[in-house]
Parts: sequence; C-alpha cells; structure tokens
Amino acid sequence: MPESKPEKSLLGAIALNALVMPGSGHYVAGLHVHGIAMISASLLLIFVPFFRFMVSMIELTHRSTAGNGIPMRSLAILQTTWHAQRSFILACIVGIIAIWMFGIVDLARRRHNSA
Repeated sequence: MPESKPEKSLLGAIALNALVMPGSGHYVAGLHVHGIAMISASLLLIFVPFFRFMVSMIELTHRSTAGNGIPMRSLAILQTTWHAQRSFILACIVGIIAIWMFGIVDLARRRHNSA
C-alpha cells in the first residue's frame, strides 16, 4: 500500500532535518515558527563560538608580541585559545546535537501521530 502524501512529506522533512540543518525539516513540513526558531538557534550555536574563538585568538596574538617582541608560535596560540574556550565550544556542540535530535524525534512523533 503506497504511503499517503502527508506521510511522505513528513518522511522527507525528517531526512531534511537530519541531513541538512536542524529546523529545515520543520520549515518544509509547514511548521514555520518551529523551523525558524531551530535554524536560528543552530546558527547562533555555530557562529557565536566561532567568532568568540577568533576574537580570543586575535587578542592573544596581539598580547603575545607586546612584552618581549617575540611572537608566540601559531600552534601555541591555537592551543592556548582552545584551552580558554573549549568549555563554551563543547557546550555549543552539545546544544546543536540536542536541537538536531529533538528535531528528528519531533518530526518522527508527528509522523507517527498523523498515521
């Protein structure tokens, strides 16, 4: 027996949500507010740690040459910046995974309830 149109669209939304971006499946399935909220949260959890890491690295690079005139090596700067920012970055990664998993489970639950 072939699947009905809503079941196929929810199955496609689950795949889209799992493979492209958390929230994209919700948006395609017609849950625009949920989709936009999840996409926005995911983008924030991607870009905020990136920019925070970059700013921290630039500040450390500028401070490293101020004292003795000998710049730190690039690997030492990366290592020091990672040590300072890793908890925040890892928390953001956990947040992205949580949003991703919630999106998949929510769409699967909606598919199951519509059947």
